Amino acid sequence: MDRFFGKPLEQIDAEDIRSLIDTPEGQLFEIKSKLAADKNSSDPWDIAPESGKQRKGPGDYAKENIFKEIVAFANSEGGWLVLGLTETLDHPKRVKDVAPLPDCHALAERLKRAAYEWIDPPLPSLQCRGIEMGDNPGEGVIVFRVPRSLEAPHRLYKKDRALEAYKRVSDESKPMKMREIQGLTLDMAKGQERIDREFHIARERYLLLKPQHSSKRGLVGFNITLVPLSGPVMIDRPYLQTSLFERKMAIDGIFQIQRQRFQLETIDALHNRSISVVQPILRGGRKTWSVRYSIARQPQSELDEEDLINVEIFDSGTIQLSVKSTFNGLSSRWTLAEIGNALSITERARIIGGMPDTEYAMEVEFIFEEIDAFGKSIFQEQEFKFGLLNEEDFHFSRKLSPLLLPRYRIGSSDDFPRVLKLVMDDLYNAVGKKDMDDFEFGPVC
Repeated sequence: MDRFFGKPLEQIDAEDIRSLIDTPEGQLFEIKSKLAADKNSSDPWDIAPESGKQRKGPGDYAKENIFKEIVAFANSEGGWLVLGLTETLDHPKRVKDVAPLPDCHALAERLKRAAYEWIDPPLPSLQCRGIEMGDNPGEGVIVFRVPRSLEAPHRLYKKDRALEAYKRVSDESKPMKMREIQGLTLDMAKGQERIDREFHIARERYLLLKPQHSSKRGLVGFNITLVPLSGPVMIDRPYLQTSLFERKMAIDGIFQIQRQRFQLETIDALHNRSISVVQPILRGGRKTWSVRYSIARQPQSELDEEDLINVEIFDSGTIQLSVKSTFNGLSSRWTLAEIGNALSITERARIIGGMPDTEYAMEVEFIFEEIDAFGKSIFQEQEFKFGLLNEEDFHFSRKLSPLLLPRYRIGSSDDFPRVLKLVMDDLYNAVGKKDMDDFEFGPVC
């Protein structure tokens, strides 16, 4: 059982499905043996099509039967629904055996598309995947992963006809009363307040980070914060999980037209650096990388520049990666490389926390600050130099003002390259440049 619920959906295979045998239905798990049909008839999907034609279905009766369970999970704590498993007759029902459905990949795709029409408001975070297992090619089970939704309450809606909102109660999905819908709406507002508060606290932590070996008062940097959306991802004593604090010095990309590979290095990739051990902090752990160097050739400026990279991970699953420098410019290479690192840490954190499909919200902020005589950080609206990926722009030929990028929603690791591309496009637009359509990122994890 643990091998199924402890994996991201894209990694689940036939053996993981078989491990569910004898698993009971419950608050987070629902099983269905087949596509439901009205009056003991068969769903159109179960009828083999004529040669050269596609299968019809699934029908509205089957969709409503499935989507009410998905709505209930989304309005509660999230959960898993597996279609294609027979169940026992006792209570609570348990998985008895596998009953493969035909053309499982096509069926999964149709059900996922139909969910956008049936669920109001839509569930963009819904995951659905067909997993082949059976004697015939293409047959298998359909697995739905439903995160707890921040857009709750959801309801079923079809053909201008409002249906019920549902909630999950033990192993059942029950219609919600109006008072329950109102209460859930208030809870969702409190959840958004929690997320906003986490981002605000992360910004305050960023201001406490200061170079120790430079006399410079002007600091430029960026702060990457990721907060779990549906609630804490409990990580026991993060400072003991040293693998969480690993960073790569570069991530890979490619210019598609020229088929030219391109590496995006971190700010400390080309310098000797001192690295701290992972240290305990209140409800978390911290690791810091420090680089001291000189840009100017005058003897008095030797070792006056200092870069800091700081990673903090908390037992709630919140992740913060901060970069701060006494140099007077930043590169988009450094930013994107560290976002790649932060995303990789996020993937490891949710697996260690036993919640591999938990969605995160990510904020990326660029900050320019001055350190006053009392050591206090003061925000400045001053522009600083900024370099783009293009070779001619890498020498900090652009100007960027302090900037908070739009908040990003982080799903599975398969989506990380798309998120990086979206951040890169936002950065280019922020300095008045068009998107780089021919550039793509490689796998991040």
